[in-house]
Amino acid sequence: FGSFHDVGFPFIYHNELGYGYLLNGPDEAIYYWNSDLGWLYTNPDLFPFLYPPATDDWLYLLQDPDGSWLYDYSPGNWFPLN
Repeated sequence: FGSFHDVGFPFIYHNELGYGYLLNGPDEAIYYWNSDLGWLYTNPDLFPFLYPPATDDWLYLLQDPDGSWLYDYSPGNWFPLN
C-alpha cells in the first residue's frame, strides 16, 4: 500500500494520499478513506491500482519523487495529489 505513518491507528498519513482512515479487510484487503477521495480499495496484488466503489472506476497511483499523480481510467485523465 506504499509508505505511510501511523498517527494513531486507524488514522494514518500516507505519503502520497495524505491523511486518512485505514481498515484492514479479509485476504489482505485494504480500505482507505480520506476527505478528498472517499473510500478506496486495494490489496498487495492490485496496488498501485485503487478502486473507489463510489465511482465504480479504477485509479492508478503514480508515485514520483517530484509529486504523485492519480490516473482515472474512466475519463482518461491524470490529476496531481498534494
